Amino acid sequence: MNLTDDQKKLLNGDFGEGAKLAMKVQVAIGESFGAERMVPITRAHVALSNQDADLWLAEKMVNLGAKCRIAPTVNPGFCREYFKAKNLVSQEDYDMMERTHNAYKKLGAQLTYNCTPYIDTNVPNFGEIIAFSESSATPYANSVWGARTNREGANSALFASITGYVPEYGLLLDENRKGNILVDVQADMKNDYCYHMLGMCGKKIGHGVPVFTGLPKYISPEALRNLGAQLNTSGAYDMYHILGFTPEAPDLETAFDKKEPLRKVTITNEDFEEVLKNISLEGNREIDFVMFGCPHFTLNECRHIAMAIEGKKLKKKCGY
Repeated sequence: MNLTDDQKKLLNGDFGEGAKLAMKVQVAIGESFGAERMVPITRAHVALSNQDADLWLAEKMVNLGAKCRIAPTVNPGFCREYFKAKNLVSQEDYDMMERTHNAYKKLGAQLTYNCTPYIDTNVPNFGEIIAFSESSATPYANSVWGARTNREGANSALFASITGYVPEYGLLLDENRKGNILVDVQADMKNDYCYHMLGMCGKKIGHGVPVFTGLPKYISPEALRNLGAQLNTSGAYDMYHILGFTPEAPDLETAFDKKEPLRKVTITNEDFEEVLKNISLEGNREIDFVMFGCPHFTLNECRHIAMAIEGKKLKKKCGY
């Protein structure tokens, strides 16, 4: 791999052992994917997880003297004081979250604790090279904003934040961003929830970069978030296009780079019904637990929930 003088210094340890380790891993990733060079990034997002392995690596990098050149935003942990006051978390988990918070703070991260940075806290520009981990973040950044990121892991995104570079391969290259599956959506897209269902059709869509047609002219940020999140639940999609909506698909010719799609897929209401059947349990339909905000809720969604439950009582035996 061809490295610049700055990249060679990072790899040789001129900027400390932490930066050296981060660069060593980045170069190894690049070589495994056949990258010819490293390119600078301007943004990053790390999918902090508040788990043993995440904490181990973060503290290891702190102890090696690492500092982020690009201050990344981070995924949620949990609100320590609130959970402790409500007796909802063990002392062990509380301590782990506090150590995680302190480690990322020392590394120089922006402690945003939000898994949808692409909507508000860390919005990239068209063509900007970034390093985003988090399953819903990669497709949104690539597809909706036209930024360029591979589907980084939490570790590789952190290393990119420390070095300021990523290997140039995958969706950083023009030829890999073109659509190759034509998806004609004939299902009724009545609300944002329907985009969850569309995303869960990944098995039928198949591997590749889908180009969706037949969708409404207006699609909310929440719906686009839902689509990307579920595409990465039902499959492994780093990017998609929506004809006439996303920036790299103004028309079919551009979206497919003047080539014929590898296959054509039609999504109907029957496909949505099949998805619901597959993800639903049989038998008792009584709800035991409800969780809102994964991916992170927007203010509009919080408002919607508040209006829906206003003046009503929640069942005591149902957890929230």
